[in-house]
Amino acid sequence: MAQRPENEPKAIDWPAAQRQLRTAPDGDQADDLIDALTDAVFAGAGTAEAAPVLAQAVQRAHSEFSLRSAALALSVTASADDANAVDALVAAYRRAAEHSFLAPSLLEALGLLAPRSPLARAQLTALLLRLHAEDSRYLLMKAAQVIGCLDAVRPEPDLRAKLAEFSAAQDSAVQAEVRQQLALMELADALLVEDKGALQARLSSARAAFARAELSEEHRPDAAMFVRVLDMLLLFPGLSLDRAATVRGLVEVAAALDHSLSSLMPYDWHDYRSDRATARARRILHIADALRRAAQGVGAAEEWTNFAAALEELARLHAQIRAESSAVPDDGRIPAALGSIADAVFATSLGPLLSHVVQARRLARITADRALAHGEDDITQGLRALEQAAAAAA
Repeated sequence: MAQRPENEPKAIDWPAAQRQLRTAPDGDQADDLIDALTDAVFAGAGTAEAAPVLAQAVQRAHSEFSLRSAALALSVTASADDANAVDALVAAYRRAAEHSFLAPSLLEALGLLAPRSPLARAQLTALLLRLHAEDSRYLLMKAAQVIGCLDAVRPEPDLRAKLAEFSAAQDSAVQAEVRQQLALMELADALLVEDKGALQARLSSARAAFARAELSEEHRPDAAMFVRVLDMLLLFPGLSLDRAATVRGLVEVAAALDHSLSSLMPYDWHDYRSDRATARARRILHIADALRRAAQGVGAAEEWTNFAAALEELARLHAQIRAESSAVPDDGRIPAALGSIADAVFATSLGPLLSHVVQARRLARITADRALAHGEDDITQGLRALEQAAAAAA
């Protein structure tokens, strides 16, 4: 008989678990059972059958940690139309609304369910709109993060106004979180707007917003990271004006960004060590690396002897920027916004230089040859973007 792989989660008989939980005495015995069930969910044993059991667990949990675990497990297993799960989470939040630990945790659980559940989003929005700048710092910081996640999926003016209202809080950590989320919204708006005519001005405004967030706390690495990459985006168009100075500036800022992210290990990220934060940091490093390498590559463009190889390298860097990671679910508009840098900043800024050095006819031939040999892969698409940018600048 085939053996189950060692790392495969043990299957749970969820109907039996529900019967066992229903009859378990209140207190430690119920909590022990809840903890075992939530551990199984986080180990990968969660299925659609788990949601009713976990909704019951949210109602039965006695200890704070058991309730938090049950709520988070429910948020990741409930289906989009599971009204019972939403009701259980909302009821638990209302019972714990004044609790400094549980209220933020339950708000987070609803925030995890909301991107795929319209009902959860509606209920969560109502709860968020009831908050005020005088509420506890922990609740306001989590609320700001949740509003940011909801906005990344679908912006809502009422939630943006509520987030701005939180900036009146006296706590510096709350102010920093609010400013960071507002800056992320401003950056996404700037990069995703169809009319790119005032893009540099919008990016400059977003850079100022992240700088305010960075200065709001002694250590705000997420804001500092975006300040540095926006510095690079603002410098990059200078390649068509003063290439040598622009290359030096981009290399210096890229080194500062790499150093700042590489030196985070001794610090606590204050709840920012999430999959989303880690993936965003990795994405920013990839974008900065592509901008730096492209600048160094075109720094000696007049000395190119193999135009096809040089252009294909630029196309690879274009693809590196454009690639949207699927490792972080529910990150909404942010991956698309960062991916748009490939065309809006990278290709557009290189267009005038390529038009002058390579010329449109040669670039078109190189693109056609690549498409004939490899089809419409990422490199060919990058070449087409560069070709279009060069033609627009001619």
